[in-house]
Amino acid sequence: MIRSYLLWIGFSLALFLSATMMFVLEPFIAKKLLPDLGGSPNVWNTAVLFFQLILFIGYLYAHLLCTKVKQNLQKFVHLAVLALPLLATSFNLPLSEPTGASPIAWVFISLASMTGALFFALATTAPLLQRWFAQTRAQGSGDPYILYALSNAGSILGLLSYPLWIESHFSLFEQGNIIYWTYAGTALLIALASFAPAQEESATIVLENTEDSQLSFSHYGRWLLYTSIPASLMLGLTTYVSTELSSLPFFWVVPLLIYLLSFVIAFAKPPAILMRLVNLAAPPLCLLVVYMIFKQVISVDTRGEGMPITEGISLHLVALLVTCLAFHMRLAEDRPKANHLTRFYLMVSAGGMIGSSINTFLAPLIFDAWIEYPLVLALAVASLTNLPDRFFSLPSYKSKLPKAIWPVVTMTMLLLVISIKLPIVSSLEPHWRILLPLFSGLAVVLAMAGNTTQLRAGLGVALSFMVLLVYNLEPGTVYRARNFFGCLKISVDRQENLLQFFHGITIHGMESLDPELRGKPVSYFHPRGPIGELTSYLNSKNAPHPQDPVAVVGLGCGTLAAYGKAGQKMVFYEINRDVIDVAGDPLYFTYLYEAKKRGVNTEIIEGDGRLNLAKAPYNYYKLIILDAFNSDSIPTHLLTREALDLYLSKLKPEGVIAFQVTNNYYNLKPLIKALAKSRELPVLYRNDYDIAREKRRYPTEWVVMTRNQITLDRLSELGWKEIGAGKDKIRLWTDDYSNPIKLLITPFS
Repeated sequence: MIRSYLLWIGFSLALFLSATMMFVLEPFIAKKLLPDLGGSPNVWNTAVLFFQLILFIGYLYAHLLCTKVKQNLQKFVHLAVLALPLLATSFNLPLSEPTGASPIAWVFISLASMTGALFFALATTAPLLQRWFAQTRAQGSGDPYILYALSNAGSILGLLSYPLWIESHFSLFEQGNIIYWTYAGTALLIALASFAPAQEESATIVLENTEDSQLSFSHYGRWLLYTSIPASLMLGLTTYVSTELSSLPFFWVVPLLIYLLSFVIAFAKPPAILMRLVNLAAPPLCLLVVYMIFKQVISVDTRGEGMPITEGISLHLVALLVTCLAFHMRLAEDRPKANHLTRFYLMVSAGGMIGSSINTFLAPLIFDAWIEYPLVLALAVASLTNLPDRFFSLPSYKSKLPKAIWPVVTMTMLLLVISIKLPIVSSLEPHWRILLPLFSGLAVVLAMAGNTTQLRAGLGVALSFMVLLVYNLEPGTVYRARNFFGCLKISVDRQENLLQFFHGITIHGMESLDPELRGKPVSYFHPRGPIGELTSYLNSKNAPHPQDPVAVVGLGCGTLAAYGKAGQKMVFYEINRDVIDVAGDPLYFTYLYEAKKRGVNTEIIEGDGRLNLAKAPYNYYKLIILDAFNSDSIPTHLLTREALDLYLSKLKPEGVIAFQVTNNYYNLKPLIKALAKSRELPVLYRNDYDIAREKRRYPTEWVVMTRNQITLDRLSELGWKEIGAGKDKIRLWTDDYSNPIKLLITPFS
């Protein structure tokens, strides 16, 4: 009995620690890559896909080791695998810089070189230790899957500890050292547990040694379905939130935490009533979330602005938990006997990899908008919907067609939905744009409700029809593009006669279509707004160095080029290739085109603004403008102490740094004041939030730093003010520390 408990504790502790380490390692290493990629939310998606791929390779290794290598050699082979990361792990970033509109290959190579061996060794732990524990015949070894729940509990601890404790208390360098030495101790514990001797069969606990009934393709198909849809939903929600708020570990961790919690509950033998409840609750919750997303899309189309992304976020999280539980409980119920354990985990990891690939690879190739999240929600509804058998006994629902025709009908309708556009629908009122596809979808469901299989096929078609229709019928849209750095859209506001440029659901610039007003700055960059006042003064004869170069980090549609003077050099730093193409095409926006006609020397440098600004000459710019938000997401690496030191080194002694801090979610002024104070820089701010939103002028807020007293006095005369003392003390952001959550002003609901 004592031996059984000791074995249970040893194996459990080794599994728990290895899982904890895996999910501390993931956000740590992704955060290290963020600055080189402009803080893009796709850094996390790509990192998750990489880790899913390594997890699959690790599970494949475990399966082959247990089935192809003699039992007495397995543990010696694994000792070599455990020792490899101690020799081959380095958390230093690669020397090369990312290039191109989709640097996924660079992310994969970077992750492989920095942490590939370490994550692979950890990834092999769960299936191997569970298989070896089953061979010990210790207490509980007859059903080693309970250790899978324990492993996921360790994963949850790792996810919670990183944003709540590790990230805020240790620098990235210190975090790397902690991970390395913790792994050394964990590897030793795994090695000790793995050499626990296997025992003969006992009279009470018998592990199946003979093959069960052969696993069929339907088993594999179900396992892939039950794991791929939750993985895709988890990443879809993460992207949906982090695109607007910020790409940082806190927003990465919460959906992943819910995803892992569902595994813990599902494999911990929950009561049967819980499974019935989540199966009933999941479809309506998913449909409600889809409806909320539709409202967001339509509000952007009709009003030019969307609801806060934080509105109803708790419903998204609850829907994710219930849906993941519904799928993972089915997965746990369908698990095989222990002798198929490694094959089962191999398929689980493959399903997770497929789900991640949908978001990272497939969706960007097929769609030009963030459509995969509501689309997979719709497919989840179709997969989980069940009706009692008596429903299909009604004569009106009996189908006389052969079952084989339904896959053909399904694929044909999906292709039609993707390819067909109905321009007449764009003229309908917004509520009809939802009700019309809803009624059409209901008709499809009723037509195909001959049996459970046909019902699900019809429901999948109907819901996909509704999702794709709403996204394809955005009125006034003339351009859409999607790449690693986000989704862009250009739409025409016929009522205001404006061309609007969106990143996500946030307007990043606009231009009048009136020929007499083409090339004139509007919206957040209006001449009567803060940035208009600032640039007008700095370009005047009374300002120092009026003709000196200007740097702009973040191109948008090129509006700030309207303030360039003939003979003046303006350098724009932009990471997104599609943004550069849009701003440079006078068919859409003419700011850059008109500036060049006036003799402004405009230059666009592609790549991360901070990395490329470091290559500029010292004491070169008279003005550096920071306007590099992706939607409302904060590029944290541009607001650190080290970043400010870089700006100051490239700025003339009497120059000005201007920060665009207009944001629906964060109050950045206290942070910028703290940065300025750390370098003894005077700082002023100006906003025009008190004005009514005019036809071509939007309220905005800017903060400036400068040591030039004449400039400070002039700005004070124009209404610029000092930033008041905040209630809470702000800890300075550095390249090793940032905490956007502390600056959040929009509550979650």
